[in-house]
Amino acid sequence: MLSLIAVRAAELEIPHVAVYGTAVIEAVPDEMHWMLSVSTQGAEVAAVAKTHDEKVAGVIAFLKDRSIDKDKIQTSQITLAENWVYRDGNRNKDGYIASTTVVFESGKLEQYRDLWIGLANLADVSVNSVGFDTSKRIEHQNKARLMAVRAAKDKAIALAEALGSRVDAPLAIEEDMPMNDVYQSRGAKMGAFAGIQDAARNPGDSSISAGTISIEARVKLIFRITPE
Repeated sequence: MLSLIAVRAAELEIPHVAVYGTAVIEAVPDEMHWMLSVSTQGAEVAAVAKTHDEKVAGVIAFLKDRSIDKDKIQTSQITLAENWVYRDGNRNKDGYIASTTVVFESGKLEQYRDLWIGLANLADVSVNSVGFDTSKRIEHQNKARLMAVRAAKDKAIALAEALGSRVDAPLAIEEDMPMNDVYQSRGAKMGAFAGIQDAARNPGDSSISAGTISIEARVKLIFRITPE
């Protein structure tokens, strides 16, 4: 605690201005990230395991038929557990349940409806989530970061001028991770859920909008200030 107080005291001895700069870039997504779950229930362990393997193999075969690159498909280890249910207030064992998570990536957003409807028709397969992203995320983040620095500098200059001072050499710069820097923006989520609902109502309609993804950068800059 004493060292922290000392640092703060040293900072205050130097006339300075501390500001935050934020920049947001709206990017059109060109990637879809899917997460599926496959489950199987039954009375005998061996039968459950065999049936479950066949279901997972069926999902992978379906994805390959849709030209999903095998390197973009990942499956978790199969989990097998006793299936317990409550009946009349009592906990009873009801055979076994196996589950597997399958995740895959596709760069063809026009396949959204076909993938959704096809997966929905596979037995015991649930779509847990669909997220949209951009393959140019790093490029956009770098651009947003520079924009945030410029915004912070402009803000510092304006504040200093209001006090009859000018901005001098920067003393520190820190990048602050924005809370909403996520892979799936609200617009992308709304596009996904709208597509899911529309797929059920209008199987022949292919108008899916993924919205945009907000890529944000936030920085903190500290500048020395001197009187004009």
